[in-house]
Amino acid sequence: MFERFTADAREVVLGAVLVADELGSPVIGTEHLVVSLSGGDGAGGEVLRAAGATRDRLRAELAEHRGPVDGVPAPDPDALASIGIDMEEVRRAVEETFGPGALAGRPDRGRRRWWNRSAERFGHKRFTGEAKAVLSRAVRESAARGDRHIGSEHVLLGLIGPAGLPPASAATGLLTACGVE
Repeated sequence: MFERFTADAREVVLGAVLVADELGSPVIGTEHLVVSLSGGDGAGGEVLRAAGATRDRLRAELAEHRGPVDGVPAPDPDALASIGIDMEEVRRAVEETFGPGALAGRPDRGRRRWWNRSAERFGHKRFTGEAKAVLSRAVRESAARGDRHIGSEHVLLGLIGPAGLPPASAATGLLTACGVE
C-alpha cells in the first residue's frame, strides 16, 4: 500500500519519524504526523500553513504541552494551578527522579507482540493506534474520491477525521491550540 503514497505523503510519514526522534518520543503519534505535514510541500501542508498552522507554531505548541498523548487531552496547567499543582514543578521532580522523558509513559500497553519487541530491539519506533488510524483513513479518503494515489491531502483528511466527527487526538489538540477550526 505504501507504494500508492506520493512522494509528499511518504515525506510526511518519514518526517513524523524524525519529529518523534527529535522530541525524544518513544512512539510516533498524530502530533508528529501533523508537525511533519505542516512542513511539507504537498497540498496538505499548504492548507495547514494557510490556516495558520505552520511547522514552527505546531512544534512550539507541542513543546509547550510537552507531548500530549493520542486520545487523551493534555492536562490544563491553569486548572491544576488553581488547586495548587504546578505542572512544571511536577515534571521537574519526576524527571529528576526517573530521568528525562519519564512522563512520556510506556510505549507498549498491554501484551507485547514479537514484532513490537523486535522493533524495539532494532531501535524502531512504532506508530500509535491513532496514527495508524489516520493513515488508514487517508487510504479510505483516497479510495472514496476515486484517486489512484494517496497524497498529503489525504493524510490531512485522515488527521481531521470524518465530517462532524473529528477524532480526539494530539494532532487535533495542536491544531485547536493554533486556532485552526
